[in-house]
Amino acid sequence: MTKLEYGLNLSHNQISDIEPLSGMTKLKTYLNLSHNQISDIKPLSGMTKLWSLNLKNNRISDIKPLKGLTKLRQLYLNQNQIMDVKPLEGLTGLHLLYIGQNPIEDIAPIQRLRKQRLNLLEVDMEDAQ
Repeated sequence: MTKLEYGLNLSHNQISDIEPLSGMTKLKTYLNLSHNQISDIKPLSGMTKLWSLNLKNNRISDIKPLKGLTKLRQLYLNQNQIMDVKPLEGLTGLHLLYIGQNPIEDIAPIQRLRKQRLNLLEVDMEDAQ
């Protein structure tokens, strides 16, 4: 499936290991991995053409692998275990970011995104400390 370009939906499948997706570097429209058991998202770091990524409701705490996905326009990270959102500050092409229901420590890095192109930022302020 390394030639797949237009989208993949693997939501609600109890997936915990996404290493087999690491070679899918041509994928650009969307990848939906929501409602799984994923904690390690390093295999996604090579998907630099991706426009939409849904990682809602998983077990993710480290989002550093997303740092290089600069073509992302939509990112769903709500309902995870994310505390540090600093890796997102370089994703200046984002138009939509859902990051609520995470134990975020400081929302300043994503607040800067809002001043750029971000049209919708959903974060639970009571979760941010």
